[in-house]
Amino acid sequence: TPSSNNSTNDPTANESTANEPTDTTTTPPTAKATVTESSPTDLFQHVFLDANMATLQAALGISSAHQFETPYGKEVSEFIQETRQKIGLTKKIGCAPRDYYLNVSMSREDSLWRLFNEEVVPHELIRDGSVDRAMLLEQGSWRYDLYGGDDLTYDNIISVSPFDQPIFLVGTFPGKLILQLNQSMNENATDQYYNTLPTWILAGQIHPDQDCELYTRQSNLPRVLHALQQLYPDIGNPLKQNMTSTSIWLSFVADQWSCSGGVLDNQWWSTLNDTMNNSKNRKRMVSLAIVSFILASFAVCLVVKVVLIACGCDC
Repeated sequence: TPSSNNSTNDPTANESTANEPTDTTTTPPTAKATVTESSPTDLFQHVFLDANMATLQAALGISSAHQFETPYGKEVSEFIQETRQKIGLTKKIGCAPRDYYLNVSMSREDSLWRLFNEEVVPHELIRDGSVDRAMLLEQGSWRYDLYGGDDLTYDNIISVSPFDQPIFLVGTFPGKLILQLNQSMNENATDQYYNTLPTWILAGQIHPDQDCELYTRQSNLPRVLHALQQLYPDIGNPLKQNMTSTSIWLSFVADQWSCSGGVLDNQWWSTLNDTMNNSKNRKRMVSLAIVSFILASFAVCLVVKVVLIACGCDC
């Protein structure tokens, strides 16, 4: 055919064909099998990262943390540190005997929840043991590990318990009922964050055949009341206590972990709370002033309208 003659007689076509590299690569027939037969851990890896440069440095294999620094980042870090010092977060308040970890079994001596159950609650809630008292908390009540050493600061405690929620006395109930409540709430729990811990954790002194005061923190109160009503309909009104989820830790440190150079300044804590409360009060006052202004304006307009109508003015 003419087309075949042209291709045969055209040396350019032959040269271009001869000079083109021949693609001899093909997909290995075992490539797909290799991917599908490999375990997920061979194909993917993950690392849990805390938001600090040391962790990132180790995960990325970078020799110096200074490689992360930028001028703006360094400026922000310095500003944060200055602010922490100004409000007293870096002030030393005590000495912790060891590190305590949040997401570990309570059977371990370095468990933060074991520390709370066996030392904090007995010293700060039960005290002399003349009355049975227990505290029922959801496992997410504490948010961070507590690191030991002779430089325990306010910041360390607030990292563990940042919310400073009021503690409520739910009521006085038979000890057997409180144990049943704890079992029921754990059996029906659906939001377990740490599989090393029960979803709800009961701490305190409880005798099944004696009455016991039951406490919890503010955010846990609605769920505790709801579960309790299924077992014990006759519930009174919970009573807010002069204790918070943060102050119970601070008080424990002052009572049990004092050391040379570490002093708990109750005035600092009161001042910080007052500052936060004053800020909230100022916001409420501003909101109230705005609402009052709107209502006053509406009232003035209404009065003017009535006067104009009374005068027979068409408006």
